[in-house]
Amino acid sequence: MDNHAVKIVAVGDVAFNGAYERLLAEHGADYPFRNVCRQWSHAGLRMANLESPISTGPRRTPAKLTLRAAGTTCASLQAAGFDCVSVANNHMMDFGPDGLLETLEQLDAAGIAHVGAGRNLKEAYRPAILGCGDRSVGVLAFCDVEQISDLYATESSPGVAPADLEVCREAVAQLRPQVDWVIVHLHWGVEMCRLPSPLQRRWAEILASAGADAIVGHHPHVLQPIEHVRGAVVAYSLGDFLFSNMFWHGANGAGASFLAHYEVHPLSRRTGWLEIGLSSSQPAASQFRPAYLQNDGQVVEQASRSRRREQQWFYSQLASRRYHACFEREQRAADSRERWRRDGRRLTQRCRIIMLKAGWLGRHPVEPDGLAWHSDSRRDSHVSQNAYPAY
Repeated sequence: MDNHAVKIVAVGDVAFNGAYERLLAEHGADYPFRNVCRQWSHAGLRMANLESPISTGPRRTPAKLTLRAAGTTCASLQAAGFDCVSVANNHMMDFGPDGLLETLEQLDAAGIAHVGAGRNLKEAYRPAILGCGDRSVGVLAFCDVEQISDLYATESSPGVAPADLEVCREAVAQLRPQVDWVIVHLHWGVEMCRLPSPLQRRWAEILASAGADAIVGHHPHVLQPIEHVRGAVVAYSLGDFLFSNMFWHGANGAGASFLAHYEVHPLSRRTGWLEIGLSSSQPAASQFRPAYLQNDGQVVEQASRSRRREQQWFYSQLASRRYHACFEREQRAADSRERWRRDGRRLTQRCRIIMLKAGWLGRHPVEPDGLAWHSDSRRDSHVSQNAYPAY
């Protein structure tokens, strides 16, 4: 990528939930990215999907896992050099319109550009145009996730930008003449599935034909393959870059309360960042840098033989003549991973939940209006503030 005029670094889901409140307070704002951010200091722009709202308000949906960001999230993003974040995702409305607007205000105050949500549909669809030397990069972001609770912006209400193919295509085509390059963030795909659907691949082709130079995907919580489509770099999912284990309280449809444990799946810890090279005279180029999300909340580079085999597997699946069958098989595998992550049926998780309810973990029992921490030799877990909402 040496001959490319602009180099961009992109990562996937960044959620400062759970233990990150304590980790940032104890170790400094740069703690999660300390081992890797020097690797992308050469980039002209750095971007991510901010998955956790920065809000102090109550959550809106008792039955939904909600992600509250640490109060020093913006300082951490600044320390790592992030210039722009996508906020078009299925957690950005976890604390309602006020939580979304609070998040956008904090990002504005920190000088971090954001795209994909706003006070109304027009704002949510508005692109971010970023200067990179004497060049310009236009960024769009859309969300394609079905959700029962309010998520998407309307003409008169706040929310995130919905992903309608024709709207996305038209937005790319309109932005194309205004900037040197166009990057599209898409929050899409099947959770815990390591392959994009055939429909996603078709979307990528249409958006690339409309003028997108790069498509950056997230939401599945695992890595998916990267391919070049009509001269554009398409990363279908960059997986989780930051995420924390956490306990959380909820209430089901019948009003019965429950305590659940969210556990980051081992596959979700296999992460990395994408380096994109953009040039006016050459097709976009890309290089993926494997990394690993440790139990201590830090990301470290992980260039290993197993990660190279992983990339080879991705490319072999994309090249298969029976790709539909490959995707369907991977979907079935994703279902079992999702059950592992969501249900907490393993004996160790069940025991920890019982002990937490009884107040046996940590030095203090769980209090409805407070925080309870517990750590063991493997990980730090957090009972988040949003676990006890004011209904």
